[in-house]
Amino acid sequence: MLCDIAFMGGGVRGIAFAGAVKGLEDADYKPRRVAGTSAGAIAAALVAVGFSGEEMRKELSELDYRKFKTKDHLSLPISELINLRRDYGIYSADNFEAWLEKLLKRKGKTTFGDLERGAEGWKLQLTASDMHNKRLLVLPQDLKLFGLNPKTFSIAKAVRMSMSIPFFYEACKLKDSLGNEHLIVDGGLFCNYPIWLLDDGCGPTEVPVFGMRFAECESEKRKERKLFRLTDYIKLVIGAVLDADGHGYARVTTGDTERNIDISVCVDGKTIGAVDFGLDKKTAAALFGNGYKASTDFLKGWDFEKWLKLRTGE
Repeated sequence: MLCDIAFMGGGVRGIAFAGAVKGLEDADYKPRRVAGTSAGAIAAALVAVGFSGEEMRKELSELDYRKFKTKDHLSLPISELINLRRDYGIYSADNFEAWLEKLLKRKGKTTFGDLERGAEGWKLQLTASDMHNKRLLVLPQDLKLFGLNPKTFSIAKAVRMSMSIPFFYEACKLKDSLGNEHLIVDGGLFCNYPIWLLDDGCGPTEVPVFGMRFAECESEKRKERKLFRLTDYIKLVIGAVLDADGHGYARVTTGDTERNIDISVCVDGKTIGAVDFGLDKKTAAALFGNGYKASTDFLKGWDFEKWLKLRTGE
């Protein structure tokens, strides 16, 4: 059966999405359209070009996230302060973009125009944040605002925009028709859970629209957290943004909570944070397992027809 999938943002924990996708595949669900923010943009892009859950697991489990930053921990020596002042971010995302571009080339689909576009719209949609206008961007369609052709635009570069975590990664820069420079950063600032791009809750839907979100340990929610230095504060701010899941939208749209696949990011009693770049293979495997379990457990109680009736109030 066809389905649409929205992936929440969440930093380095995206391998959990691979497990959830595999769970859907094992139940014979096939993705039709996908949307994502930040880490969810990575997962959405891979699914859109044809990567299976197992293929995603292989690539993400072998990935050393520390290659996407210059140090094993966040610090602010003079050189990094200069980067932050000049490029509005400490680390370059060039390595990330090159890595993703290589994966997309393997499937022969590197631009939005390479993806099939049905009557329902773009197969892949990502969110990013335009700090100049303080607005949410939906890619690829909003690229027209900058005189860019959505069809020929690089998927990898769009994902880079969506996952450019403020302070961590350099902001992407685009110029509008008036020559004004816009700083584009992580879509999670304005929308970390873009399920509405696939279904606004108003019109009919022909296929299930699943939303994949992260859930931290209950014990961690109650844990007292102390700040010791500026870098702790920065990480908490970023983590708070990337962990925001759009509950406000879910509360006003009938049926949203019933189609959310909540994936635990709790491993050995500890919540894996959005910016825990030192993710090891054991933890990555546990997150994949969490995603697979969340997906398969969810589907045991899922009834599309029953959900449609709930949504329409019948």
